[in-house]
Amino acid sequence: METYGRIKIINGKFNSRFPYCRSILIDDKIKAIIDPGSGREIYLDILRKNKIKYVFNTHYHYDHIHYNYLFHRAKVFLNKIEAECFIDRSNILKRVGIYQVHGQKALDEWIFYTCQINAPKTPYSPSRNHAWYLSTCRLDGTYDYGETWFCGATEFEFIHAPGHSEGFCCVLFPGEDIIYTGDIDLTPFGPWYGGTDSNIDDFIKYAWKIADLEIKYYVTGHEMGTFSQEEFKDKLTTYLEIIEKRDIKILNVLEKGPQTLDALTKYGLIYGGPKYLIDPWVYAWERVTVLKHLERLKRNKKIIQNGSYYQLR
Repeated sequence: METYGRIKIINGKFNSRFPYCRSILIDDKIKAIIDPGSGREIYLDILRKNKIKYVFNTHYHYDHIHYNYLFHRAKVFLNKIEAECFIDRSNILKRVGIYQVHGQKALDEWIFYTCQINAPKTPYSPSRNHAWYLSTCRLDGTYDYGETWFCGATEFEFIHAPGHSEGFCCVLFPGEDIIYTGDIDLTPFGPWYGGTDSNIDDFIKYAWKIADLEIKYYVTGHEMGTFSQEEFKDKLTTYLEIIEKRDIKILNVLEKGPQTLDALTKYGLIYGGPKYLIDPWVYAWERVTVLKHLERLKRNKKIIQNGSYYQLR
C-alpha cells in the first residue's frame, strides 16, 4: 500500500484491472474510502482495523462502487449529476448504453438478476453481479464539484472531468500534492467512453485539464499506478492517441465499401474481436463506442451517412 501523508493507495485485485480498481483510504481522525472497488478481503481487513465514516464514489460505474455495501456503517456519497443512479437503478442502464441498445427487456432482466445472489453470469462483464443491487440501494448524500471537504486535517475536493461519464470526477488532495485520476487511467486499452452519457471530446478536453494542474503525484484508477506530472502527461499523449487509432480502424473497414452500424459493430474493433461480443453488455459498449466514432468522423468530414449506411467521404 503506497502512502502519501494521510493518503493511502489501495491496489485492487489482479493489478486493479477491470472489474477491480485502485482506491483511496484517507487515514485521518475521520476516515474515508474513495471508490471501493479493490477487493472484498482488502476492505474487510481495513474494517477490522478502522472505523470508516464516509464512502465517496467518483462516478456510478460498477468497478468503482461494488464494495459500497461492505461499509454499512458509513455514509455513501455520489456526485449530484449521477445520484439518480442510486435513487432509481434503471438510470444506470440508461447511462451505460444497455437500455438504448437492448431495450426495456434488458433493463427488466438486469433488475431481476441483480436482486439474486447467484444469478447466471455473462462471460465478459459483471452485468449480473448481486453487488450492483447491494451497492446502489443507499445514498446518504451528494457532493458539489469544487467543494472543499475535510476528513480530520485532510483536505480534498472533487474536480469535474466529464467524458468517461457525465458526472465523473477526479479527487485532489492539495496538502499531499496528489490527485486520484480514476478512469483517466492510461491503460493500454485506452479511454473508455462506451456509455450513452460519455463524450469523446470531453474526455480529451478534461483529461488535459487534469494533466495541467501542476500536481506532484497522479494516481490512476486501473493498472498503471502513480506518476509524476511529467510522466502522466507523456503517457496521456500515448493514451489519447488510441482514440485516433480507433478512427483509423473504422476508416479501414469503410475502405471496403459502405457499412451499417450493425455491420461495423460485429467486427469487434474496440474490444479486440467478435468473440467478446457474445456478452450483451460488451456488445452494447462496442456499438455505442463505434457510433460515437462515426459521429466524430462525420463532424470531421471524413465520412458521410446515407440512410443507415456510412461511407468514406
